[in-house]
Amino acid sequence: MGVIRVFLHNFLDAYSEKGRDVQVEVQDGWQVKDVLEALDIQAEIIGVVLLNKELVSKDAHIKANDRIDLYPMFGGG
Repeated sequence: MGVIRVFLHNFLDAYSEKGRDVQVEVQDGWQVKDVLEALDIQAEIIGVVLLNKELVSKDAHIKANDRIDLYPMFGGG
C-alpha cells in the first residue's frame, strides 16, 4: 500500500476536484487500469499513459511513489 501522483492532462482534470495533480492511495498489485477506476475515468478515453515518464499500457503494474501522466485520446487530420 502506498501513494502515487497522477497528472491529468488536457480535459481530464474535470474528473478531479483537486485539479491536475492528484494523489491516489494504491494497493499492492494495482495496475494503471485500477487507478483509472479509482478516479472514475473510463479507460477508453485514455490515449497515452506515462509511468515515471515511460510509455506503458494500462496493464502496467504500479507501486508506491510512482508518477502517472494520463493523456486523453486525441486525433486530427
